[in-house]
Amino acid sequence: MEPTLEEFTELINMVREKHKAANYIATSNVDLILEFVLLHSIARECVVRVILASEATWENAFKRGSIIVRDPNPLVLAQLFSLGADKSLLEFLIHTRLEIEHLAFELRKRLDSSKKGWELARLMKGFTPLESVVVLFRALGVERITAFKAEKASSGFDDEDLRQFAVERGLQHLNEAGTKSLIDTGFDLLQTITIPDPPPNVRLPKQNDSIDNRVRERFTALQIRKAIETLLPVLEGQTNRLPKQVRQSLRDQWEKREAQKRTGKKVPVDRAMRIAESTPERSYSQKELAENAYRSAKKKWGEPADRFLKALSEDKTVEDASKEAGISRQTGQKYLRVLKKELPR
Repeated sequence: MEPTLEEFTELINMVREKHKAANYIATSNVDLILEFVLLHSIARECVVRVILASEATWENAFKRGSIIVRDPNPLVLAQLFSLGADKSLLEFLIHTRLEIEHLAFELRKRLDSSKKGWELARLMKGFTPLESVVVLFRALGVERITAFKAEKASSGFDDEDLRQFAVERGLQHLNEAGTKSLIDTGFDLLQTITIPDPPPNVRLPKQNDSIDNRVRERFTALQIRKAIETLLPVLEGQTNRLPKQVRQSLRDQWEKREAQKRTGKKVPVDRAMRIAESTPERSYSQKELAENAYRSAKKKWGEPADRFLKALSEDKTVEDASKEAGISRQTGQKYLRVLKKELPR
């Protein structure tokens, strides 16, 4: 006689009463993420093996298994029982689901300590629906930022372009933080992960040693990579710095544009000759003034100024050019202020 749904409900309540959750307070962020993903994988593997025993295709079994582990309710347990799952397996699925809930609670608690960073990461990654892009602009702190009139007139770079640039830089910084987390934890390679076995008392159908097992292991590895890439920067507070990083990127972009205006972009010799021939007196005069200004800078400040100006001519930001020259950012700014007065307009 098949057990009733009420009996499966009683089984759930019995396991819940016996369940003693592990203490994760002292668990590191990385280990907490690994445990969270691996518990899902172990439970899914058990369900998949039961479903595959009924001659289902691997793809359908994997999809159904991924759904079932999220909610092993009485109806689901009854279906698994009809496919051959015994009581030990059903109890293990219930126990694992309760442990996953406890892990999720600890993760949420830690994410809430970096609530702004978590909300920002979810917005940037598109995990939450946006009623308006203004929500994202506000989270990045650029909803009121505007381009200078001169910038709009010279290049057509308007307020919306500036905000879009901020979003792109924010996503870039977020991806860089995720990549760094993967490298620091050793998950920068697409390695496979061996899914741990359930406890010995859990009876499972015989496993078929095939390529499908390797695919499931690779899928688990990808899940771990994605979880670390997404969650670890938030848990370690890196996403809290995103608005500041974005605003610094905007300043660097503006300085880069200003440097291009001052030093000009490199052009082929033949093109430069054609320009010089079209207005020889003016070109010669400007060239002479520029060369005098640079010679004066090198004489006044020495080799650091020469390296600094060379880096700027290669379209580097003031901060990067200063580092390359071995000077502080403030010194680099001072060089520019003095040169601005001497360079031709």
